[in-house]
Amino acid sequence: MDYRKFTVLTVAVLASLSLYSCKDDDETETTPSLDGTLSFDIPSFIFKGSTHRMVPSGITHPEGGAIGYYWKVTPDMTVNDTTKFLDGTGKEEYIHTFKDTLCTFSVSGVAFAEGYLTSSATKYVTSVDESINGSLTDAGFTENDKEFFTDPRDGKKYFTCKIGGMEWFRQNLAYLKSIQNPVGMPYSNADAMSNIFGRYYTWEEAMNVCPEGWRLPTEQDWIAMANEISGGNFEPGETLEGLSGSIMVNARFNSNLMWEFWPDVKITNKSGLSVIPVGYATLSGGKVTFSGANKYAIFWTSTDSPADASQAVCRYIYWDQPDVMASTHDKTSFVTPVRCVRDID
Repeated sequence: MDYRKFTVLTVAVLASLSLYSCKDDDETETTPSLDGTLSFDIPSFIFKGSTHRMVPSGITHPEGGAIGYYWKVTPDMTVNDTTKFLDGTGKEEYIHTFKDTLCTFSVSGVAFAEGYLTSSATKYVTSVDESINGSLTDAGFTENDKEFFTDPRDGKKYFTCKIGGMEWFRQNLAYLKSIQNPVGMPYSNADAMSNIFGRYYTWEEAMNVCPEGWRLPTEQDWIAMANEISGGNFEPGETLEGLSGSIMVNARFNSNLMWEFWPDVKITNKSGLSVIPVGYATLSGGKVTFSGANKYAIFWTSTDSPADASQAVCRYIYWDQPDVMASTHDKTSFVTPVRCVRDID
């Protein structure tokens, strides 16, 4: 996945780093280390102003002695905050309320013990705002737009547009179902991203996740939309030449452009579909890997691959290509955002 923008400016990439206190070479050679590797959990994206609990794990004292912990959140703090002292007072965990602003924070935890090198872990966390024109701006619609659909299942509002004889979602579906029995997954497995990028669904989930009266688009729906916008005569399975800029929108995430500039791609959002590059995910061995943000926009269709029933057709845009292309992917291991469509009476 290309993290060049999200890592440097906005998007947090999980990183656990083993750091050591500054000592001269001789002292480092003779001072022992604590056993293990320090770790703690925190989502890579959080709601701005939210409170989180960090619990350290993975470190033990070789001789069973006392271990202390201190923490620092940058830019929120200028000095360390010790939560457990070597005399046994305090707690290992750290609870922090992040500033009510959109930025990337570094969160560092340090384990220390008398006569031993310190062991640290640092993670980077980006705060987000899921409201309209919060973290996602210039997305082609505003809170006052008149064309929208409210999902009766959870009350979430989706802006829509009419193209030919169909009505399309202008946002990626973010239906969760329930906390106890969720469908789909949020970007980077961070719940704060669910309503910003939409959720990512396997094909089987995508086939059943649209609200009543709406459906997952077929490949023919994509072709009808493309022909309506372009005045062309495309056929199913064809590359939709020159169409990408008409459905892409030059949106920003936390003030940074999402689509990287490419001179051959003229972004106009003529269609109103407001497509953003949030990539895709793959499932393997119980592990989820997110890829392609800032590069790809890719969506399931309900159409089976003509060559392999275990795969289905996807429509996708790559950042440096002016065309909307077709591909096929495994229905169970490939995971993409969803746009819903319905016929206009």
